[in-house]
Amino acid sequence: MKKRVIITEYKEHIIMAVKEENRFVSFKLNEEASPVGRIINGRVEKRAENIGSCFIRLSKEMTGFLDSSAMKGETSLPVQIVKEGRGEKRHKVSRTLSVAGMYAVLYHHPGKENTADKSLLFSRKLSADERRRLDEGFCAKLSEDEKFRKLLSPFQILLRTNAARVELSEVVKELCALKENLSEILRYHENRPDYTVLYEPPKPIIKAVMDLPLDQIEEIITDLKPVYEEIKSAYYDKLPAAFRDQIPLTLYQDSFLPLFRLVSMEAGLSGALSKRVWLSSGSFIVIEQTEALVAIDVNSGKNERRSGREETILAVNREAALEIVRQLKLRNLSGIIIIDFINMKRAESRDALRETLREAIRQEDALTTFVDITPLYLVELTRKREGLSLREQMEDILG
Repeated sequence: MKKRVIITEYKEHIIMAVKEENRFVSFKLNEEASPVGRIINGRVEKRAENIGSCFIRLSKEMTGFLDSSAMKGETSLPVQIVKEGRGEKRHKVSRTLSVAGMYAVLYHHPGKENTADKSLLFSRKLSADERRRLDEGFCAKLSEDEKFRKLLSPFQILLRTNAARVELSEVVKELCALKENLSEILRYHENRPDYTVLYEPPKPIIKAVMDLPLDQIEEIITDLKPVYEEIKSAYYDKLPAAFRDQIPLTLYQDSFLPLFRLVSMEAGLSGALSKRVWLSSGSFIVIEQTEALVAIDVNSGKNERRSGREETILAVNREAALEIVRQLKLRNLSGIIIIDFINMKRAESRDALRETLREAIRQEDALTTFVDITPLYLVELTRKREGLSLREQMEDILG
């Protein structure tokens, strides 16, 4: 389904929304302050051999935590922030360095430059057929082109979703640029002062646009000229000509009707933050977000009089399952998710519900895993955390 990308300002914050037809499917705030992905010339400050770790000074005010004590004290080394520290917790850093593009991510694993364990990796969102085609294409390229093989031999490659949407030559061109970037970091870091930022990842809004499948984008529209210019230079101008022809990049300018109101974003945000979500059948789901887990309850609502019929209950549960998977993505919920579906009597009804839920997860969200369904119709899912939930992002804005 085609996606419309809208980037505008709400209460002095830049926000990106994605719509499919008339429904919002995701929101993203431009979290400028997040240091995740940044590569810094850190300095080993203290070794903690009892826990197999050491502390890395990242700046005068900031330290990081590295899961290795095999470092000499008072030495400098490039590290990448992989998890942001919160409260008293330090940032988690890694010696494995990566730089990302639109089609691929390139990794450098210290000490493993000459090992054979550098197999090609693939995004979870790629289908089995897409992985096979990419694998065959790369194997052929590596066997035919010795220069390309030597160029990438010290690194490991992860192919992203959009690698399957473009010609292999586009992916190869980007990999060569990523290799130059990462090689420069490794080559010159010793000559840089401590705490130097060696690599700054794409800004969250740019990264969010880059993560969208190219063949699903209908339009990118913004009323913020600096954002328009940044997307144009960092993303749009780098697209293959075929996609630039298919995806219009629009700078919206209408002082009488702001873009935020044109697309009804305030109503969309309000719905995405509401505990109760109504379904078209008249039933509804209630979403409770706690620190420990996300609890979701399915209610028959206006279908209550007919709720005794097995077919009706199954229809309500299946409709709720589809909406729940959509809401997980919309709200960026993560961790353990417990869903209390309406009880049904037949085993085949439970099987049908399980398959509906699994298919929705396969189609909608590679981050979500189906765990189990009990005889009492309690379903457990887990969802990988990727940044803050929508409610956490909006806390400072909404007060």
